[in-house]
Amino acid sequence: VKERLSGTVEKIEETFADENAADEEEQAASLDEVDFRIPIARDTYKLIGNFPLTGVGSGQFRWIFPQYRDLTTPAHQSVALHPESSWYWLAAEWGLPAALCLLALVVLIYVGGYRNIRKRGNRDRALRFGCLVASAIVPLHSLFVVPAHRPSLLLAALLLFVISQNHQAAPERAPKKW
Repeated sequence: VKERLSGTVEKIEETFADENAADEEEQAASLDEVDFRIPIARDTYKLIGNFPLTGVGSGQFRWIFPQYRDLTTPAHQSVALHPESSWYWLAAEWGLPAALCLLALVVLIYVGGYRNIRKRGNRDRALRFGCLVASAIVPLHSLFVVPAHRPSLLLAALLLFVISQNHQAAPERAPKKW
């Protein structure tokens, strides 16, 4: 990660420092290899700052974001569909209160799941803890990319979370048998 980030920084410096480039197409070609995740995140931060309580509305990021593109403007003029972070995306579209409520809900669910695993008398605690950690990777990875918006990854994380919980410890919460 450090090598990729330092390589990206070096490419950005080379691209923007070379003002004597023969033509703009050469600069655009060199920008094709640059990772714009950090500049997009910084531009999104400005967008969130202007609409902190309400956001811009669900599905409106791609239409509102071009007005806030400062650091990514020299890049190709492609449309940014999302800000490369699920949590930033939620904060930009729904507002900070909704994103923080969802974050608090996720934290409470995982804390409750961890407490459930720590109960004595369970021989399979290590396996269930592994499933809990594996399911937590999607919300954590959502800080940097948008994995939660892929149904297959979200459903796999939900399945691992459900497997990590011991429904036999609380028979009233266990799924009903046919």
